[in-house]
Amino acid sequence: MVTIVVYSSYSARPRAAIQIKLSFKEQYIALCKRTPALPVFLQHWWMDAVCDQWDVALAQKGDNITAVWPYALTRKLGVNLLRTPALTPYTGPYALIPPDVKESGKDSYEHDAFTELLTHLPQAPVWHLSLTPGI
Repeated sequence: MVTIVVYSSYSARPRAAIQIKLSFKEQYIALCKRTPALPVFLQHWWMDAVCDQWDVALAQKGDNITAVWPYALTRKLGVNLLRTPALTPYTGPYALIPPDVKESGKDSYEHDAFTELLTHLPQAPVWHLSLTPGI
């Protein structure tokens, strides 16, 4: 969760603040709107169209999102399944590598980001995924 604090100079009380907490999903939807380079099958509107239930794991460094992994979680016969949604050729982790990262540091950057993503995924004994090309 990210907390956004808004200070208002027009309130009756001096330095009044409103705190807004954004979930990972809300942060991801905002990221999709400002980052058109995300693959189509990872976009929030695609996940809304093909999944009944979906969520997203985010890796962050400070206030910056370093990687995302939208996922569909289903339950069959009492078992949680992490799977690629229907009509979706691939899903999986996607690193948002800043332009200042050197070519020699990209693998390390991705490794750190993807390792953090794995800690945010739900517990599921069965994974059936077609991952993003290049992973």
